[in-house]
Amino acid sequence: MGSSASKEDGSPSPDEDDKRSDSSSCAHYLDHLISIGVRLVVLDFDSTIIDVHTSGRWKESAKSLSKHVRPVFLALMKAVIEQKGLYLAIATQSPQTDLIRKVLKERLPFHHKEIVIKGEDRTWERVDGIPKGGKQQHIEAVKRELDEKCHVQFSSNEILLIDDDFINVGIALSYDFKAITFEKDESIEKILNLTRESAKINADK
Repeated sequence: MGSSASKEDGSPSPDEDDKRSDSSSCAHYLDHLISIGVRLVVLDFDSTIIDVHTSGRWKESAKSLSKHVRPVFLALMKAVIEQKGLYLAIATQSPQTDLIRKVLKERLPFHHKEIVIKGEDRTWERVDGIPKGGKQQHIEAVKRELDEKCHVQFSSNEILLIDDDFINVGIALSYDFKAITFEKDESIEKILNLTRESAKINADK
Protein backbone atom coordinates (compact mmCIF):
# COMPACT_ATOMS: atom_id res chain seq x y z
CA MET A 1 0.00 0.00 0.00
CA GLY A 2 1.19 3.52 -0.79
CA SER A 3 1.50 6.26 1.80
CA SER A 4 -1.48 8.59 2.26
CA ALA A 5 0.88 11.50 2.94
CA SER A 6 0.68 12.79 -0.64
CA LYS A 7 -2.26 13.47 -2.91
CA GLU A 8 -3.06 11.07 -5.74
CA ASP A 9 -1.61 13.51 -8.29
CA GLY A 10 1.74 13.38 -6.51
CA SER A 11 1.55 16.89 -5.05
CA PRO A 12 2.36 17.38 -1.36
CA SER A 13 -0.45 17.02 1.16
CA PRO A 14 -1.36 19.98 3.41
CA ASP A 15 0.46 18.24 6.27
CA GLU A 16 3.67 18.02 4.20
CA ASP A 17 3.34 21.66 3.21
CA ASP A 18 2.95 22.64 6.87
CA LYS A 19 6.07 20.67 7.85
CA ARG A 20 8.11 22.28 5.08
CA SER A 21 6.83 25.71 6.11
CA ASP A 22 7.72 25.05 9.77
CA SER A 23 11.19 23.88 8.77
CA SER A 24 11.77 26.94 6.59
CA SER A 25 10.46 29.32 9.28
CA CYS A 26 12.63 27.70 11.95
CA ALA A 27 15.71 27.96 9.75
CA HIS A 28 15.01 31.65 9.24
CA TYR A 29 14.49 32.10 12.98
CA LEU A 30 17.73 30.32 13.87
CA ASP A 31 19.60 32.52 11.40
CA HIS A 32 18.23 35.53 13.28
CA LEU A 33 19.15 34.10 16.70
CA ILE A 34 22.71 33.53 15.56
CA SER A 35 22.88 37.03 14.05
CA ILE A 36 21.93 38.66 17.38
CA GLY A 37 24.36 36.50 19.35
CA VAL A 38 21.97 34.04 21.02
CA ARG A 39 23.65 30.77 22.00
CA LEU A 40 21.30 29.42 24.67
CA VAL A 41 17.52 29.16 24.22
CA VAL A 42 15.55 28.62 27.44
CA LEU A 43 11.88 27.66 27.23
CA ASP A 44 9.16 27.60 29.84
CA PHE A 45 7.07 24.41 29.90
CA ASP A 46 3.52 24.98 31.16
CA SER A 47 1.42 27.13 28.84
CA THR A 48 4.43 27.62 26.58
CA ILE A 49 5.82 24.36 25.19
CA ILE A 50 2.48 22.75 26.05
CA ASP A 51 -0.94 24.31 25.62
CA VAL A 52 -2.14 23.50 29.17
CA HIS A 53 -0.92 24.38 32.67
CA THR A 54 -0.30 21.32 34.83
CA SER A 55 0.34 23.30 38.05
CA GLY A 56 2.97 20.63 38.74
CA ARG A 57 0.27 18.07 39.48
CA TRP A 58 -0.28 16.12 36.25
CA LYS A 59 -1.69 12.70 37.14
CA GLU A 60 -2.16 11.19 33.69
CA SER A 61 0.54 9.62 31.52
CA ALA A 62 3.43 11.38 29.81
CA LYS A 63 2.02 10.13 26.52
CA SER A 64 -1.28 11.91 27.13
CA LEU A 65 0.53 15.12 28.08
CA SER A 66 2.78 14.87 25.04
CA LYS A 67 -0.29 15.43 22.86
CA HIS A 68 -0.41 18.97 24.26
CA VAL A 69 3.04 19.94 22.93
CA ARG A 70 2.57 22.88 20.58
CA PRO A 71 3.74 22.13 17.02
CA VAL A 72 5.57 25.47 16.88
CA PHE A 73 7.77 24.49 19.84
CA LEU A 74 8.23 20.93 18.67
CA ALA A 75 9.68 22.28 15.42
CA LEU A 76 11.71 24.96 17.22
CA MET A 77 13.21 22.58 19.79
CA LYS A 78 14.28 20.12 17.10
CA ALA A 79 15.81 22.91 15.02
CA VAL A 80 17.75 24.42 17.94
CA ILE A 81 19.17 21.05 18.98
CA GLU A 82 20.31 20.30 15.45
CA GLN A 83 21.97 23.71 15.02
CA LYS A 84 25.66 23.62 15.87
CA GLY A 85 26.58 26.19 18.50
CA LEU A 86 23.08 26.52 19.98
CA TYR A 87 21.96 24.96 23.26
CA LEU A 88 18.46 24.29 24.58
CA ALA A 89 17.05 24.19 28.09
CA ILE A 90 13.73 24.17 29.91
CA ALA A 91 13.20 26.29 33.03
CA THR A 92 10.00 25.49 34.89
CA GLN A 93 8.37 25.99 38.27
CA SER A 94 7.02 22.44 38.06
CA PRO A 95 8.59 19.75 40.27
CA GLN A 96 7.60 17.09 37.73
CA THR A 97 10.86 17.12 35.78
CA ASP A 98 10.83 13.34 35.28
CA LEU A 99 7.43 13.69 33.64
CA ILE A 100 8.69 16.51 31.43
CA ARG A 101 11.65 14.37 30.34
CA LYS A 102 9.26 11.56 29.41
CA VAL A 103 7.08 14.00 27.44
CA LEU A 104 10.16 15.14 25.51
CA LYS A 105 11.16 11.54 24.89
CA GLU A 106 7.70 10.89 23.40
CA ARG A 107 7.97 13.82 20.98
CA LEU A 108 11.73 14.08 20.44
CA PRO A 109 12.96 10.49 20.86
CA PHE A 110 16.36 11.17 19.26
CA HIS A 111 16.98 14.57 20.85
CA HIS A 112 15.51 14.69 24.35
CA LYS A 113 18.74 13.86 26.18
CA GLU A 114 20.35 17.02 24.82
CA ILE A 115 17.85 19.29 26.59
CA VAL A 116 18.77 20.53 30.07
CA ILE A 117 15.76 20.68 32.42
CA LYS A 118 15.65 22.70 35.63
CA GLY A 119 12.49 22.65 37.73
CA GLU A 120 11.44 22.76 41.35
CA ASP A 121 12.59 19.19 42.02
CA ARG A 122 15.27 19.98 44.64
CA THR A 123 18.05 18.41 42.56
CA TRP A 124 20.14 21.59 42.24
CA GLU A 125 21.38 24.29 44.59
CA ARG A 126 20.44 27.96 44.54
CA VAL A 127 23.23 30.48 43.96
CA ASP A 128 23.86 33.44 46.24
CA GLY A 129 23.60 36.79 44.49
CA ILE A 130 21.15 35.56 41.84
CA PRO A 131 17.54 36.82 42.08
CA LYS A 132 15.08 34.28 43.48
CA GLY A 133 12.24 35.67 41.37
CA GLY A 134 11.51 34.68 37.79
CA LYS A 135 13.64 32.01 36.14
CA GLN A 136 17.05 33.48 36.97
CA GLN A 137 18.05 30.75 39.43
CA HIS A 138 16.92 28.06 37.01
CA ILE A 139 18.93 29.59 34.18
CA GLU A 140 21.99 29.90 36.39
CA ALA A 141 21.67 26.17 37.17
CA VAL A 142 21.42 25.47 33.42
CA LYS A 143 24.58 27.49 32.82
CA ARG A 144 26.45 25.57 35.53
CA GLU A 145 25.43 22.20 34.10
CA LEU A 146 26.41 23.13 30.54
CA ASP A 147 29.73 24.47 31.80
CA GLU A 148 30.41 21.20 33.62
CA LYS A 149 29.28 18.91 30.81
CA CYS A 150 30.15 20.85 27.66
CA HIS A 151 32.72 23.40 28.91
CA VAL A 152 30.73 26.33 27.54
CA GLN A 153 29.92 29.64 29.21
CA PHE A 154 27.25 32.19 28.37
CA SER A 155 26.95 35.91 29.00
CA SER A 156 23.51 37.31 29.79
CA ASN A 157 22.93 38.76 26.33
CA GLU A 158 23.62 35.36 24.73
CA ILE A 159 20.57 33.86 26.44
CA LEU A 160 16.98 33.99 25.17
CA LEU A 161 14.07 33.15 27.49
CA ILE A 162 10.63 32.39 26.01
CA ASP A 163 7.95 32.30 28.72
CA ASP A 164 4.23 32.94 28.96
CA ASP A 165 4.68 34.86 32.24
CA PHE A 166 5.45 38.53 31.58
CA ILE A 167 6.87 38.91 35.09
CA ASN A 168 9.54 36.26 34.40
CA VAL A 169 10.27 37.96 31.08
CA GLY A 170 10.54 41.40 32.72
CA ILE A 171 12.99 40.13 35.32
CA ALA A 172 15.10 38.47 32.62
CA LEU A 173 15.16 41.69 30.56
CA SER A 174 16.23 43.68 33.62
CA TYR A 175 19.31 41.45 33.90
CA ASP A 176 20.26 41.95 30.22
CA PHE A 177 18.84 38.68 28.94
CA LYS A 178 16.90 38.58 25.71
CA ALA A 179 13.36 37.52 26.60
CA ILE A 180 9.91 37.41 25.05
CA THR A 181 6.42 36.75 26.35
CA PHE A 182 4.73 33.92 24.50
CA GLU A 183 1.00 34.18 23.95
CA LYS A 184 -1.39 31.49 22.80
CA ASP A 185 -1.03 30.12 19.27
CA GLU A 186 1.79 32.39 18.13
CA SER A 187 3.69 31.40 15.01
CA ILE A 188 7.44 31.25 14.42
CA GLU A 189 7.08 34.51 12.50
CA LYS A 190 5.47 36.25 15.50
CA ILE A 191 8.12 34.83 17.82
CA LEU A 192 10.77 36.14 15.41
CA ASN A 193 9.30 39.65 15.52
CA LEU A 194 9.13 39.58 19.32
CA THR A 195 12.75 38.40 19.48
CA ARG A 196 13.80 41.30 17.25
CA GLU A 197 12.07 43.70 19.65
CA SER A 198 13.80 42.10 22.64
CA ALA A 199 17.19 42.41 20.91
CA LYS A 200 16.53 46.13 20.36
CA ILE A 201 15.68 46.59 24.04
CA ASN A 202 18.93 44.81 24.89
CA ALA A 203 20.97 46.96 22.50
CA ASP A 204 19.47 50.24 23.72
CA LYS A 205 20.57 49.73 27.33
